[in-house]
Amino acid sequence: MSQSGSIVFISSRAPWSSSAPLACLEALMTTAVFDVPTQLVLIAEGVFQLLKGQDGNAAGSRDVTRMFGALGLYGVTEIYVDSAALLHYGLTLTDLLAEQDCEVPLQLYVSSAPDLQRLIAGSKVVFNF
Repeated sequence: MSQSGSIVFISSRAPWSSSAPLACLEALMTTAVFDVPTQLVLIAEGVFQLLKGQDGNAAGSRDVTRMFGALGLYGVTEIYVDSAALLHYGLTLTDLLAEQDCEVPLQLYVSSAPDLQRLIAGSKVVFNF
């Protein structure tokens, strides 16, 4: 799971609900570009950020999907997705971004609450968006 001492970014809002999801991704990329171990956790409505086929331009916003597609270029290739949120919203991994949607393939880990708690507890810093 997480490297001890990593920085964990938690995003819990739907992609077009506010500026928080974009701010989270921008902060994560800024941190990762300095070779700081970073982890991204999507919980609650944040799981909608990974849905296929979204177009931020239609909502007058930057395209979150394109930003996810570029994460691997910053060394972020693992995303932890809350299993309870997927279940709650009736989503599966096939509903989310696929490897071909990304410059560098992302590995999605569907994680239970206890697994996410361990990840967060083992981190050095946690940012909640």
